[in-house]
Amino acid sequence: MDLFSSYHFTPLQWTLAFTAAICLGLSKTGFLGVSLLGIALMAEVWPPRESTGIILPMLLCGDVFAVTFFAR
Repeated sequence: MDLFSSYHFTPLQWTLAFTAAICLGLSKTGFLGVSLLGIALMAEVWPPRESTGIILPMLLCGDVFAVTFFAR
């Protein structure tokens, strides 16, 4: 099953997904409680099991960028 071809997103869903991505990025900078909001927003756009599969690579990419940026 292709994850993205079976969904037709409304502008509200795109806004929620973008806001969730911003919240997950903010959680990487030290605002720890914001990640819960991002996870809840992603669960509103996608089913919970699929949103978990989408959030994990987002968090991993954030870690990779943080390590490369702050490497000494």
